Amino acid sequence: LKLLLQKEYTFIYSGNGLDYKKVEKIRQDWISVKDAVVDFDRDAMNKFFVQDIGPDIDIVEQNGTLKVLPGEGVRSAEVSEIVRDGRKLQVEESVANLVKTIENGGSEVALSVSLVRGKIVNKTGADFPDLVLLGEGRSNFKGSPAGRDFNIRKGLSEKFHNVILKQGEEFSFNSYLGAVTYSNGWKGALAIFGGSTLSMVPGGGLCQVSTTVYRAILNSGFWPSERHNHSLYVHYYTEYGDGLDSTIYPGQRDLRFTNDTGGYLVIQAYAEGDDGYVRFYGVPDGRKTELSGPFYSGKVPEELKDRIKVGWNQIKWLHKVTRSDGLEEEHEITSTYRTAPR
Repeated sequence: LKLLLQKEYTFIYSGNGLDYKKVEKIRQDWISVKDAVVDFDRDAMNKFFVQDIGPDIDIVEQNGTLKVLPGEGVRSAEVSEIVRDGRKLQVEESVANLVKTIENGGSEVALSVSLVRGKIVNKTGADFPDLVLLGEGRSNFKGSPAGRDFNIRKGLSEKFHNVILKQGEEFSFNSYLGAVTYSNGWKGALAIFGGSTLSMVPGGGLCQVSTTVYRAILNSGFWPSERHNHSLYVHYYTEYGDGLDSTIYPGQRDLRFTNDTGGYLVIQAYAEGDDGYVRFYGVPDGRKTELSGPFYSGKVPEELKDRIKVGWNQIKWLHKVTRSDGLEEEHEITSTYRTAPR
């Protein structure tokens, strides 16, 4: 018992936006030894997790409320809040992990934590269920110059936050963006022209927004009817989906997809720190999405070499959607650049 009480244990968890580590010694009331047999007081352990670890882990989810559906010609919903996911420490499972670690002579205790998804609650009076998360797009714009940073945050929060799509309605990125001019509040930042030239224009950096939307499209089980990758390999798009970028230019290049679910689709878009988020909330129809990649030249898994051929200046992915009836749809995503990816 004396040896056990001197030993330190590290309680760890990583995931859902949290990297957690706490070092503790066994408490006197957790454990007893009689006739060389160790006995555990699980109620005392339970109390420790609830009082000492739970407050560091637990976050209550935040739901949004949809009270009124948009009228004719209005394409944005009024949702009360940005939906936030929560976390909940699973105490009984964590206690079991602690007991197992002690019995096996280990020193690291894995905490069991569940993700509690927020949702958009339907208070419109219309007959459809609450909207739940279908998928998320994420990108990082750390190091962006001031103008680019401003345009990204403005594009996310002002142009695409709470966009609502009816069943069967097509989404066009450019149609929601509108005129990108200095008089409309956009800042000057660099953008690619002619495939290789960088020029200062109003709205430079908005492709970070379209890239984030594109990733949400894919992760939610949709397939875009129009998408164009950048001509140059851009380092801002490496994180969270290298090669999954989407460039736009009003009147020339757009990003489009159709809401083919059985109900409304609400898009929430925002920035936290230097990360941009686009999240799709809708009525799940049983589809499952699998996104495999990135695949680079000379770095394709052996089992896929017969199917995927990647050029020196390309990045490829596989996008597979399995419908509730078992029907499978698979697309190969190819991004071809004038320069080689990292």
